[in-house]
Amino acid sequence: ITGEGRTDRQSLMESTLGILEEAKRQGIPVIVVAGSIEDYGNSESGGFQGVFSIIPSPMSLETAMKPEVAKKNICRTVAQIISLVNL
Repeated sequence: ITGEGRTDRQSLMESTLGILEEAKRQGIPVIVVAGSIEDYGNSESGGFQGVFSIIPSPMSLETAMKPEVAKKNICRTVAQIISLVNL
């Protein structure tokens, strides 16, 4: 699992390409978790097992950082990752 604060298609590939290449060599799937994702597209995985945004819909950073909101969003994201892994 690798993380990004905010990412788009280009920054995701630039910052995680080395991780993805090494993981492929070792047969390890890579999951990306980001605070928010912009312009990633739904039709391609880019070689990642999954790409997840912690923030499920547009919201201000102030709202997203509230402990109760952050906890709910992180729990939802972890549940999605676990369901992917259990396939």
